[in-house]
Amino acid sequence: MRQYQSMNSSTDLNPVTDARLLLVDDDRELCQMLCEYLQAERFEVHSLFFRIFILFWVAMALIVGGSMALTLAVASRDNESSDTERRPEMAVRASQVLAGGGIGDLRQCGPACSAR
Repeated sequence: MRQYQSMNSSTDLNPVTDARLLLVDDDRELCQMLCEYLQAERFEVHSLFFRIFILFWVAMALIVGGSMALTLAVASRDNESSDTERRPEMAVRASQVLAGGGIGDLRQCGPACSAR
């Protein structure tokens, strides 16, 4: 493709000296060796080993952090007590009103039972 472009362009590009390579691999030694060899052959070479390595660990940290946050959110929601569990005094007061005055007093007391 480089040779085709060089024939059709106004500036003459040398297919070897003007070629750029992007080297992507997870083997650091192989990347380094290939970069050195290709640069000696006058290729412009860029290796993404370090960027991929860092991005992998950033992604892992985000996944672990998100998992921990989700677990804590679900666990705290499951461990929340309901309104009646948090306020047993409301149930105690309602039973006292019921015992003292019957169902009529309990109906009149309504939400005020919890405020007393």
